[in-house]
Amino acid sequence: MKTYYILVVLVSVQILLWTLPVHSCSRKKPGKPVSDDAPAPPEDLNFKCKDESGRSINWFIAYKLAKIKESVNPLVKSGLGYAFIQNSSPDKKWHLSERSIGDRDSIIGRSLNPLFVSHEGFGKNKLFILYNDQPPNRTAVSYNGHTKGLIIASAKGGIWLQHSVPRFPQTNASHYVYPASGENNGQMFFCISLTPDNIEKIGDTLLHTKPIVFEYAIPNGLRSLYPNLVKIVEKKRNSKLATSNIFLLNEHGLNLTIFAKGPKYEKDIYSDWIAPKLQSNLKVQSWLNGANSMFSNCTQKYQILNISEKKLERHAFSTRKDHSKWAISDEGKWTCISDLNRMVSNLFMLNFKL
Repeated sequence: MKTYYILVVLVSVQILLWTLPVHSCSRKKPGKPVSDDAPAPPEDLNFKCKDESGRSINWFIAYKLAKIKESVNPLVKSGLGYAFIQNSSPDKKWHLSERSIGDRDSIIGRSLNPLFVSHEGFGKNKLFILYNDQPPNRTAVSYNGHTKGLIIASAKGGIWLQHSVPRFPQTNASHYVYPASGENNGQMFFCISLTPDNIEKIGDTLLHTKPIVFEYAIPNGLRSLYPNLVKIVEKKRNSKLATSNIFLLNEHGLNLTIFAKGPKYEKDIYSDWIAPKLQSNLKVQSWLNGANSMFSNCTQKYQILNISEKKLERHAFSTRKDHSKWAISDEGKWTCISDLNRMVSNLFMLNFKL
């Protein structure tokens, strides 16, 4: 049985949770020309991540807190509370939202609104790919990539959203909804607005991760602009792809380094690849409620410590009620967002430095 995994590292020149040294950014390559047969997208097809007011932003991270029955906050108590941080946050700190994660004007609902809009011009200009190893209205899939996310794009670029929520997003409704299956446990989302070039590079990484695509639409006019995305939905993957690979992107002053892992890399990527690459110990949050979960590793040069509990905006909850996957480094101020659980049967992750 083949399974593919991916790790993403975002290196930021900004300040997010910590003060960071300034990193040099590589020069952006010019964008690919749009083919003559690609229709000119309407102005409202410039897809971007959105804040809670509907304004376009470069990126955000949202953390859906676990359901905490003892909480005095009604949203957290019901399993619908979330905190977020975005590139435009003036204090660069987490903020507990006053909205439900299920609201259409939540930061997730705003960003995914294009999935549910269908007026003239959208159909022939809007591309989307939805992938999830636990797809909506289907049983969980035990083959291919243990990865969840989506891409929405036009000829102007689009968004890439990585998340940890089973049965998400649900597109059989007329508008955005959050699944009940994602309420009890903590979940995480990372959204970034990308140029067409970088959307296509994300497609290159997904060729390695081999995601379970459960719904997609690629208009004919966009096929030549996004050939890697076409290969993904048509399952035209190269069997000779390297066991592991690294991809470099630059967007909004962020240097993104994407680590993609194939099925022949049979090691714990936290301890055997990521920690040595970062030259740092890692503290890792992942879902450990299954068989063959990995213990903390204190015997190698760089230690990997499992997180047992965390507190966010005064709300503490155990890793046993947290389905999110993330890690932080002791050195270099790296923060990692992941799809990887520290289990023998399940080795995938998304990471970033901010």
